Amino acid sequence: MGANGGAPGQSLTSGFEVVLWGYDKHQVDQCMTQLEEQIAALYDEQQRAIELAAELQRCRSENVDLRARLSGVPVVHHVGGKVEEILSAAEQQALEIRSAADRHLAAARDDAVQIVAVAKHQAARARRDCDLVLHEHRRAQQRAAAEIVATARAEADRIVDDARRRAADVPESGGQHAAEEPRPSVGRLPAPEPAKAAAEPVQPAAERHRSRSAGHDTARRTVPRLGEEPA
Repeated sequence: MGANGGAPGQSLTSGFEVVLWGYDKHQVDQCMTQLEEQIAALYDEQQRAIELAAELQRCRSENVDLRARLSGVPVVHHVGGKVEEILSAAEQQALEIRSAADRHLAAARDDAVQIVAVAKHQAARARRDCDLVLHEHRRAQQRAAAEIVATARAEADRIVDDARRRAADVPESGGQHAAEEPRPSVGRLPAPEPAKAAAEPVQPAAERHRSRSAGHDTARRTVPRLGEEPA
């Protein structure tokens, strides 16, 4: 026997006997026949499996129908292959549309988040600018108020200083004016400035004396004229 358990002279790989011009034709034909029978058997088994699968699918469909009838749920009966293709295509298209909608929604959400962030940043910057403007406006008002107060104080100080200078100049001006006025003559030298107050009472007395002397002279002149008039 050979290494593969066959008779001496057979091939180690196929079991065919080696002859002068190759393998033995009878053995090759017999092997091919056996292979064809095995292939046919496998095909039959495959067909049977397909039939069993179809039968199982029908059983499952009937089971679903029975359960649906028992639960009161309407049943969608099995439809033809063309309709199944249409439904499958529609379902696939719906899935694609839903996926696209989800992508658009996600992009819109991202855009909304970005827009909100930008709006918050701009609002914060506008608030800072507004606070800065208000601060500068307040500082300008404070500076203007301080300038007004300083101007008013300077004007008040100037008025007070002018009033004080005028008050200080009044006695000197009055003394000079009194010295420049002419004094009435009383037949004697004017009294010195310190004796002015004492000399003022003497002047009315001298004037009264002169008036009385003038009156006596007039009376003397009048009496002879009266004596000379006829009786």
